[in-house]
Amino acid sequence: MKIRQLLAFAIITTAVGAVAAQGALELRVGATVLARASMQSAPPSHVQVTAGDVERGYVDVDNVAYSIRTNSLRGAVLAFTPVGELAQQTQVTGLSAPVQLGAAGGVVSVPRVSTQPTQGTFTFRFYLPRDARPGQYPWPLQITAQPA
Repeated sequence: MKIRQLLAFAIITTAVGAVAAQGALELRVGATVLARASMQSAPPSHVQVTAGDVERGYVDVDNVAYSIRTNSLRGAVLAFTPVGELAQQTQVTGLSAPVQLGAAGGVVSVPRVSTQPTQGTFTFRFYLPRDARPGQYPWPLQITAQPA
């Protein structure tokens, strides 16, 4: 193994020496920046469902702050994944337009408008199943970000 390394070093040294003797040396370097995206949000740990919410058929959760950061010129894609069975459907407002998510969740494209993070607040309307009961439920959505 050491003989191979010494041989490679000798070849490179000879090649660089030959180029340097001609008075010019050109070295090209390239780099690729991988696209990244992250999402920070502070939803409550639980959702309180009242008898009035059950009667109406939905519960609203307001003012959930978020911050989306991406280096992708195409923006980010947010994935909303239901956790548990609190909601049959979810309406999300706070992006460029309201988004309606089914029981399986969904994805939303968020354009990059600046090199700074995109910040705002979400409002969630969770549409309850017919057999819903008042009580405290764990937060029903996981939100993740990917580069677009």
